[in-house]
Amino acid sequence: MLKKFAKLEHFLNQKLERFFQLLLKLFIWLIPKPVQQFFQNIKVKLNTFKQKAFFQVRNAFTWIFQQITHAFVTMREAKNNFGDHKKKLTLKYDHKKEKLVSFLKYTPLHKQIDFLLGWSKPILKKFSKTLKHYSTSQGSIAVLALLMISGGIFGVYQSGQTIYQQEFKAQRAPAAAQQYDYKPDYQMYPRRTSTFYNIKVPLLVENVGDVDSLTIDFSVRTSTRFAKIYLEEYEYKLKDYFFTTVQPVISDFPFQEEGKIILKDKIRREVNNFLKANNVEGEVEEVRILFIVGS
Repeated sequence: MLKKFAKLEHFLNQKLERFFQLLLKLFIWLIPKPVQQFFQNIKVKLNTFKQKAFFQVRNAFTWIFQQITHAFVTMREAKNNFGDHKKKLTLKYDHKKEKLVSFLKYTPLHKQIDFLLGWSKPILKKFSKTLKHYSTSQGSIAVLALLMISGGIFGVYQSGQTIYQQEFKAQRAPAAAQQYDYKPDYQMYPRRTSTFYNIKVPLLVENVGDVDSLTIDFSVRTSTRFAKIYLEEYEYKLKDYFFTTVQPVISDFPFQEEGKIILKDKIRREVNNFLKANNVEGEVEEVRILFIVGS
């Protein structure tokens, strides 16, 4: 029964579709030809406009995409160029920094002063030549104006100090909370103290099988920070100096208290000789033996 209803429904749908198609053809046949031609032209123009708009929109998006791609490529190239330029500047800065640090650390103070004097002489000569172009009256006026300006600034400073002291009277802080501008000398000791390990000192050997060298760990406090830095930088030279240049020590006493005192004096003398041999300003103020063993 349901199949018959389905077939009937399908048959009726077909007939209605054909009926409406015939009505549409009849309606079109009844419309005058000029009206049909007018609507046909409108349809063609709409299709043409749609195609042109589609192509224009596609071309616009293509151009925008190309511009964005070009901008990204340009930015990447600029970034790479900036990175290369930055690397060159960094290398140049590091090289100058290393030269400056090496000059300040390993050049004696009097040579640094000589360099600064030699560098400033051309500038002072140029400044003196510039002053010669001005007459005496112009120089006097300039000096007078400078003095007047300096006097005015000093007067304003003094007035400000007076007003401040009147408004905010200073109260003495407790002694434990006061900050001093100077530092006691003992606070500077760590900055001038170096520690050396495994320094070998030769010994005089009388019998076969005796101890022929000492291995010492000791610390020295120098009078200047430059001497301390030099000893740390050239520790290998100091070790070679002790083992090859220092005269052997008698092997009987180094492990006794009196022998340690004599050994400290010898270390002080030899380190001072090492500093003098390398033209380093400074001397050893204190020696402490940390560890000693025979080998």
